[in-house]
Amino acid sequence: LSVDPICITNFQAEFLYFNPSFSKTLQYCEKELLQKTIYDLIHPDDIKPTSDYVLKKMEEGAPVLTFENRYVKKNGDIVWFAWKTQPIYEEQKAISIAHDVTDLKKIEQQLKAEKERAEQNDQVKSIFLANVSHEIRTPLNGLLGFSKMLEDSSLNEEQRIKYVKIIQQGGTRLLNLLNDVI
Repeated sequence: LSVDPICITNFQAEFLYFNPSFSKTLQYCEKELLQKTIYDLIHPDDIKPTSDYVLKKMEEGAPVLTFENRYVKKNGDIVWFAWKTQPIYEEQKAISIAHDVTDLKKIEQQLKAEKERAEQNDQVKSIFLANVSHEIRTPLNGLLGFSKMLEDSSLNEEQRIKYVKIIQQGGTRLLNLLNDVI
């Protein structure tokens, strides 16, 4: 009656039992599943990591194995399962129950993509602010420097006019920059 897929396999990964939800979720009939091993159904990229994990935990004598992996349905669609497997070492078999976490994995992938996008946007914003800061500070420092030089009483009128024009050009450049930023 469980809606979660349940199966019993021997230690060679051959099916001894599976509930209707297992065959329904993977879209295989009973006869087809009995001709396969559990590894025939696992996504190719997950076979080795799953096998390595299961063998390691069983060598350690773990009472319960908990892991996630992908399975390929008969129609080629991918389904993610979160497994709880209890090996029965003296009988050389394992009882497993899976929970379909495909929707959670999709949400997780979306969140990762959104996080990466936010981090990229933050990086772009930081670069933009650093550039704007530099672009504003450069003419502003020039304005302050030349206005300070105007305080020098030994300047002749020609030098004062030259410095005033430089200050005006810098102010115009700064104003244009601020208008562009805004």
